[in-house]
Amino acid sequence: MSGLIAASPFIVVGSTDPSGLVDLSPKGDRAGFVRCLDGATLAIPDRRGKRRVDTFHNVLQSPGVGLIFLIPGQRETLRVTGRAIIVRDQNIRSAMADHGRVPDLAMIVGVEKVFFHCGKCITRSSLWSCKGCRAQAAD
Repeated sequence: MSGLIAASPFIVVGSTDPSGLVDLSPKGDRAGFVRCLDGATLAIPDRRGKRRVDTFHNVLQSPGVGLIFLIPGQRETLRVTGRAIIVRDQNIRSAMADHGRVPDLAMIVGVEKVFFHCGKCITRSSLWSCKGCRAQAAD
């Protein structure tokens, strides 16, 4: 699991608000931005972006989350479900600094289930063979 997570530059985080409305939030950074703290715990930094905090609001009220890890060029995706908390722990945040910038917060996920998702949807969509993907991969 940790090798695939370290190779992933992009994830989608799913959470739900108290009324059951689902929110999906894309997160991207250099491959390895999600850290494996141990065999059953992940840390996801909160990087500056549009400063929407829907996922964090949801986690504070309903901690169940789902994660999908995408790795460019790979057919399969890694799916993780678990329970999350939001932390300001200095040691965890410092370990996820990027170009000297320490994230303000981190989401810690206690992993409950992990499995590969069949890659047929990636193959059918030609996701990794599109012109834009080839151009970006060359950068």
